[in-house]
Amino acid sequence: MATYKEIKGTQIEVLASDPSNPVEGQLWYNSTSNVLKGQIVTAAAWATGGNLNTARSLMGCAGIQTAALAFGGDNGSPPPATRDQAVTESYNGTNWTEVNDLNASRRRISGNGTTTSALAAGGFEPPSVAKVESWNGSNWTEVGDLNQSRSSAGQAGADNTSSIVFGGSNPSGTNLVLTETWNGSAWTEVGDLNTAGYGVTGVGIVTAALASDRANASDVAQTVIESWNGSSWTEVANLNTPRYYAGGSCSGTNTAALYFGGQVPTPGVTAVNESWNGSSWTEIADLSIARAGAGGSGIQSSALAFGGAPPYMNSTEEFSNAANTTVTFDVT
Repeated sequence: MATYKEIKGTQIEVLASDPSNPVEGQLWYNSTSNVLKGQIVTAAAWATGGNLNTARSLMGCAGIQTAALAFGGDNGSPPPATRDQAVTESYNGTNWTEVNDLNASRRRISGNGTTTSALAAGGFEPPSVAKVESWNGSNWTEVGDLNQSRSSAGQAGADNTSSIVFGGSNPSGTNLVLTETWNGSAWTEVGDLNTAGYGVTGVGIVTAALASDRANASDVAQTVIESWNGSSWTEVANLNTPRYYAGGSCSGTNTAALYFGGQVPTPGVTAVNESWNGSSWTEIADLSIARAGAGGSGIQSSALAFGGAPPYMNSTEEFSNAANTTVTFDVT
């Protein structure tokens, strides 16, 4: 069997402190702590998180992996049971807790913000609506309506005073290119998307957003991605897998995002997870469970996926990106 020196061309270093920038596979002996250490790379992966209290899909989302918000959605119950939800749940990194409900039950709702300052826009009651509600960490309050009623739209923004909503479908079922921004008191129409669609997933803030996957008028999944610079949309590199109703790292940016799951032609839903670096998409660790209409929060390197269908589920997955890690070896 080859020795470490034969493989690496050097002996194990003896150091008084850990190196500041170790490389993968490097070994050293820390003479201060008297332990053998090394540098490994842990692969990107999804891990199981705490379950939602209410199984559902097509909900509004906000926040990060350790502090997320899920509101509204569709629980899949057939008539006469009510499938449109007003339920709001908050995630602390371990468990989901029910908090105060939306004022209006709806599915295919959009959202942005944080667990203490969020905005819920549009949705399907039915039909598609223009209703907007603002979350202050404790309660939802109805605020100014969108100019265009819509559901299944993309949405992005930092908090309940700053938001951008784009695409979706209107009450007659027509797909939209219309984009609107919110300044905390009113909605203003701004530059249109280049490609109309519904089932759009949004990432970013009001001056730098990303509009992902969408379905066209024939309900065909698209790979079109558009980037917003604060005044106009520009088509950028397509997703590798066409889909719509994907989850996303809603608190990411238009140069660093994650899209996972979604509706596809065959077999219906996917577990595919793609990472965006500002110029191209790369498939990395896929979800453990294929799902469409999942909620998504977090950033590119630390995201959360929850709920979705079919079947309507309450499971949560937590994503961690690949990372360089220093480990201590047991040599006893």
